[in-house]
Amino acid sequence: GAKQETTAQYALDAATDSLVTLANNEGTLGTVAKITVAGAEVDLAPMGGFEIVSPEAGTNTAYAVLMMEGADKSGLYSIDLETGAATKTTDLDGSFTGFAANLPVM
Repeated sequence: GAKQETTAQYALDAATDSLVTLANNEGTLGTVAKITVAGAEVDLAPMGGFEIVSPEAGTNTAYAVLMMEGADKSGLYSIDLETGAATKTTDLDGSFTGFAANLPVM
């Protein structure tokens, strides 16, 4: 199959409450943006998970299980990879330490 000419790896950094990029060779994080919900910056707990689903080259949808500091429940959010804006899709019971998503088989 075809290969992408460039790639980017993303992560969530609970220490800075930010969406970051990972530079594999240098081992440094580059800040994309603070995570926001409804336009307000949030305080992320170090729990949860993050996954990007790519059905085709150039099409990426990011999802995260986020828990805010002090909360007793998590939520499933979509994350805008350019702005860090998080949109809740559903509430989840409890806290999570991992998360994986996949595309439906067609």
